[in-house]
Amino acid sequence: MKLKSVDTSNNVLALLLFFRSDEYIASSTIRDRFNYINLNTLRSWLKDWVKAGILNKIELVPNTAGGVKAKFKLSSKGLNMREELVKRFMQTLKNRFKQLNIDNKAESNETLYLKNRSERINNFIIEFSEEFSELIDNNYLADIQEKLQKMLKNYL
Repeated sequence: MKLKSVDTSNNVLALLLFFRSDEYIASSTIRDRFNYINLNTLRSWLKDWVKAGILNKIELVPNTAGGVKAKFKLSSKGLNMREELVKRFMQTLKNRFKQLNIDNKAESNETLYLKNRSERINNFIIEFSEEFSELIDNNYLADIQEKLQKMLKNYL
């Protein structure tokens, strides 16, 4: 996969995780948060997602620059799509950690393995949290952290 495709996929996923289903987010907030995405690309994605039913949009009064301010929130279809992506991500992690578990069973010292296992789980949770803390709601992040920790304890 080309690096540009990976960057685009990461941006789309980050944007999808940013939206909430219980409150609208102003387009200016979205632009500010995702200022590293080309503005035309961002507008195109939002327009396409509204058209596909992934986002709900409400238009507000025209702004002084002649454009229309808008707010967006995740629709039920978008929420289902996000949950499916998170499930796929979790399944990928699960498969990867199963492989790590197989690789790590070759270690001879079980105590060392358990200590390293606990440290690896904690380090992964910390890294995961730091990576996604700006992208998703804190309550949602805490829920994912808890699920990840349980999954990792079962598979490592």
